[in-house]
Amino acid sequence: MKNTTDNNPTNNVSELENNNARFQDLFDNVSDIIQCIAPDGTFLYANRAWYTTLGYSEEELVSMNIFDIIHPDCSDHCIGLFTEVMQGQDIGRFETDFIAKDGRKITVEGSVNCRFENGKPVNTRAIFRDITERKKLEAEKDALIQQLQASLEKVKLLNGLIPICASCKKVRDDKGYWNDVELYVRKHSDAEFSHGICPDCIAKLYPEFTKKKHHKS
Repeated sequence: MKNTTDNNPTNNVSELENNNARFQDLFDNVSDIIQCIAPDGTFLYANRAWYTTLGYSEEELVSMNIFDIIHPDCSDHCIGLFTEVMQGQDIGRFETDFIAKDGRKITVEGSVNCRFENGKPVNTRAIFRDITERKKLEAEKDALIQQLQASLEKVKLLNGLIPICASCKKVRDDKGYWNDVELYVRKHSDAEFSHGICPDCIAKLYPEFTKKKHHKS
């Protein structure tokens, strides 16, 4: 027996409404930002994550344009991308910066494409992921690496064969000049000196002091 419900308009409308509700629930429960934009730049749709991340309300979205949320530093680049997408070009994944209602810069990464009807652009469909925290950690990591590299550049180590006079103990530098050991080390490292005198030199330079010391003992 033929199923007459297939041709029932009421049933078809009900099924369509159910499908729309399922899709709406799916979009509203993902953590990524989803938005649809008309050719004139106005918003047609934004999911729950969009409102949560950027802080705007549904009432505010009605009168907003996509470039209201794009950071000024990214405006020219995004205008070019928007034009390319509206022409049907594939721009791949990209990064840009949004501005939240409270003024915070939100860095996002994602993709966008355009839906066409009869050869004319109808709306863009974009999905973005908030990577603000990731970019912050990457910047901190890069800064730490630069600090470590700068610190390492300040550390000078003496290595290789050092020509030293067997008699006066002066060191010959790269230009052939003989330098005092202290001067040579200072020029080729970050080492500093504190001056003292060893027991052997005391005995050699001040024999009377050494004799007095032994006599007392």
